[in-house]
Amino acid sequence: MQKQTRRALFYFLVLLFSAATPFIILYALGYIPDIASWRFTPTGGLFVKTNEPGITVSINGRVERETNFLTRGALVTNLPAGMISVEVTKEGFLPWRKSVEIERQVVQEFPFILLVPESMKPLIIAGTTTASNTASVPRALIPDPGNKYLLWVTESGKITTLSVIDKASGKDLRNSISLKGDERYETAVWSPDGTAFFIVAAAKNGKRWYLASAAGGESERLFDPTKTLSLTASATSTAPTLLRLRLEDIKDVAWDPSATGGFLLHDGEKLYRWDRRELFARPVADSVAAFAVFPDEVLFINRSGFFGRADLDGSNAETLDRPGFFINDDRAPQITKNKNGVIVVSDSSGGIYTGKREAMKLAPVAGNISRVKFSPNKDLIGYTENGKLMVRFLEDEKRQPFRPQDSSHRILDAIVPINDFVWFDRESAHIVFTTKNGVFIAETDNRFDANATTLKTGQFLIAEDPSDPNSFYLTEGKTIERVTID
Repeated sequence: MQKQTRRALFYFLVLLFSAATPFIILYALGYIPDIASWRFTPTGGLFVKTNEPGITVSINGRVERETNFLTRGALVTNLPAGMISVEVTKEGFLPWRKSVEIERQVVQEFPFILLVPESMKPLIIAGTTTASNTASVPRALIPDPGNKYLLWVTESGKITTLSVIDKASGKDLRNSISLKGDERYETAVWSPDGTAFFIVAAAKNGKRWYLASAAGGESERLFDPTKTLSLTASATSTAPTLLRLRLEDIKDVAWDPSATGGFLLHDGEKLYRWDRRELFARPVADSVAAFAVFPDEVLFINRSGFFGRADLDGSNAETLDRPGFFINDDRAPQITKNKNGVIVVSDSSGGIYTGKREAMKLAPVAGNISRVKFSPNKDLIGYTENGKLMVRFLEDEKRQPFRPQDSSHRILDAIVPINDFVWFDRESAHIVFTTKNGVFIAETDNRFDANATTLKTGQFLIAEDPSDPNSFYLTEGKTIERVTID
């Protein structure tokens, strides 16, 4: 090839590259040529990822992507801006559908799509599926802290029965506990190590507390309400004074995680520490309206609306804040705290307040709340407000749609009141909830409305599985089932 020819070819390639470069850059930026208008039109994209491989992604009824048996995600590019109808399907699973708005030069990401099997096959942990002449109504289903047992409370007629179910074998370890005819079950609380629990029963003459071992044996009254305890002068003293605590006045009890056989007693005004092996109690705080015990401290609200804390031994009591709680004895305030030190308080009116422990400040969030629960990954809370299922972010969301810290978002409006809910999956991308009509699962990503899927019809109680965020328990009174969607 002659020198002149090589030079001509070189300049031609340079010219071709120069002419093509703008088109390549525009295409890389999401622009496609529109022949009708003789211009480049900006486009967007869609990325979906599911819990199952081998999916089909359709847009506006047309199949755009199909993945193999190893791939769970698919990217669709060069989509014109505007609303599209997206459907993700796989044989044997319910379809996922959503109307999505495509934005120019933006890829809409949905990385936590949950495909639910068409035929759910829960694992029966305990109970029987055979018909019975007597209907059992579930009252409670409570996993122990170690996730070895399930405390199962049912009612049949006027009889309330409590069973401790071994998860591994499905056996009732205690052969059931039955409350007396004049007693009404209120709640039950596991010990911090999961080896025992106490039952709270309401009767005409006040509350009764029963202590029971998970392994079996007779249950016993936690204390004799006709007796009294001596009181010490301070939280750290062991020398009794002439003052007495009447046990018939006790309104609330909690486990003391710092002492075996230790409890905190609340008589409606004062908070005390008590060891069952001792005949005296130690004062912790005065004028207490509500309290909660955690592995590192006791948090409490006094009757003047102050929020305070104390060490587990009752020492170093201090006031943290006065955010303006509404306090009423008919509905005691509730206090919860997660491992990151975020505190949530629900007052007597259903108002919730949140704040970081180290900031020593609580801010009001919403009102008329019925249930509040931390997510497993600890960066948001879920709650129900006037029939709405809501989430609130405690930190900035690190994925689309990048919802900011301290922002609240409606997941769905429930036509039928929500009875209870539990968080689902490791990313807290879904919530399982119950109504009188059944069990449902909804996305927490509320862009373009959150999808909700019916898992089971009927009236059920649900409980989280502490060992597996992709599982939960449910009971209708006859059986306990474990539902897993991986």
